[in-house]
Amino acid sequence: MAIPEGWAYLALDTRSYEGESVTGDVVVEIDFEGNELRRVWSSWDTWTPTGPMEIGFYGPSADWTHANTLEYLAATDEYLVSIHNLNTVIQVDRGSGEITRQIGGEDSDLTLTAGKAFVHQHSPYLRGDALYVFDNTSNDVSEVRGYRISQNEGTYAQSWHLPNPANTYVPVLGDVFRTDEGQTLTSWGSTGILAEYDADGEQTFRLDLSLGAGFGFFQPISELGGPAPD
Repeated sequence: MAIPEGWAYLALDTRSYEGESVTGDVVVEIDFEGNELRRVWSSWDTWTPTGPMEIGFYGPSADWTHANTLEYLAATDEYLVSIHNLNTVIQVDRGSGEITRQIGGEDSDLTLTAGKAFVHQHSPYLRGDALYVFDNTSNDVSEVRGYRISQNEGTYAQSWHLPNPANTYVPVLGDVFRTDEGQTLTSWGSTGILAEYDADGEQTFRLDLSLGAGFGFFQPISELGGPAPD
């Protein structure tokens, strides 16, 4: 993830807690030469490990928060971080390392007033007062969802959703991008499907490689390649 001074990335932050090895996450910044600038925020700064945690994903260490997406919000100089295992998305101030807003999960700063809460989400992105997420759900049909945020009222509400075209649960990965015109581009992770929808939710394109491929994150671009060679 590019930032003004270099790059930022998510890394594991493994510590001993009550005699057990527990793995959280940390946002790290490096300069253009790869030298570490600083550690901005760690899950250990905000929460205390609780509840059952999976053993095996990180070897013998317990998988605690499992952050899976990082985005730099240039307009506010913040990071948007998806915390998979806590079903929450947070905004972190780059300067202070403090959480400025938490959406979803037990400690959400906003109250859900309509629709379903996202679970085990991937690929959230924030545009103005709209939040988009790939909602993996938990052993149910996965969906992409859009939420409208009302900061003054302290609420957020589901405004639209599209179910997995394969009508299945997606346990791994997934991505969503919504254009200003209302088109929705989706990657259905381990299902192996890419699909596009128009503003009315009608499917306009589908690539199905479910017999032998999966898709992770994607990046919409306006055109391929550069200038034609001489």
